[in-house]
Amino acid sequence: MDRNNPQNFVFYGSVVKTLEKLKGDPELRLRVLDAIIDYGAYGEYEAGDPIVDAIVAGIGDGIDRAKVRYEESKKNGSKTHGNVKVDHDKIVEMHNSGMMQKDIAAALGCSTKTVQRHLKNELKNPKKDFIF
Repeated sequence: MDRNNPQNFVFYGSVVKTLEKLKGDPELRLRVLDAIIDYGAYGEYEAGDPIVDAIVAGIGDGIDRAKVRYEESKKNGSKTHGNVKVDHDKIVEMHNSGMMQKDIAAALGCSTKTVQRHLKNELKNPKKDFIF
C-alpha cells in the first residue's frame, strides 16, 4: 500500500450510520473505520477480520462507484475541482440583464449552485443595484 499517494473519496452518511451501530464495540469500530479509510484512500486495506471484511465489502462498492462517477465527470467537464474562480459582480450583472442561472453558470464555467450562492450572498449584502 503506497501511503505517499492517497486518493480522495466520498464518506457517505451511510458509512457514518454503519459506524454508529458499532459504538458498543469501540475497538471493532476503529478497525472498520481504519479499513474504510485505507480502502477509500489507497484502494486496499488489511483484510483478515471477517466482520471488517464484510462491512468494507458493502461500503467499498459504493466508494468504487463514486470514484468511477467522479472520474467520468472530470472527463466530460462537469467537475471543476473547485478551481473555477468566478467574478461575483459579473454574476450579478448577468443576472440583472435577465440571464437564467443555468445560462450564467454555462457562460462562466461554474455550477448553478455557485451562481445561486453568489446571488444569495448578494441578497444578504448588496454591493450594487440588484434585481429580485
